[in-house]
Amino acid sequence: MSVMMKDRWTEDDVCGLPSGEHDYFDRKRGAILANPDLETKLAKALSALANSGGGHLILGVKDDGTFDGVDLLHKGRTSTRDWLEQIIPNLLDFPLDAFRVHEVERAANSSIPSQQVVIAIDVPDSERAPHQSQVD
Repeated sequence: MSVMMKDRWTEDDVCGLPSGEHDYFDRKRGAILANPDLETKLAKALSALANSGGGHLILGVKDDGTFDGVDLLHKGRTSTRDWLEQIIPNLLDFPLDAFRVHEVERAANSSIPSQQVVIAIDVPDSERAPHQSQVD
């Protein structure tokens, strides 16, 4: 199954994802950004998606689907979204040819914690597979 990359993600899109684990998307708690093994965990998730038809990695959502969010800014003045766009190409052998990092658009009555954002990363099916973590 090849997954389509989106032009935008909304809070309703994220809420509409099925519960449980699936091959085409993965949820990660917001605390992942504070994990010392962040790059390793991201590389493994991204390579798994790229090697198996593509998918979506959602950051700032617990396994039960509730939002805990990630900080809007990462290490200073860089937005978390921009920072992820900068590091993702260097996480995998072979680098991903294409991916999109989205800041999820809030609903009118948002459940995303204030001062936090949810990030969606679209990973297409890769013709350069197999990818593997460059980090470990």
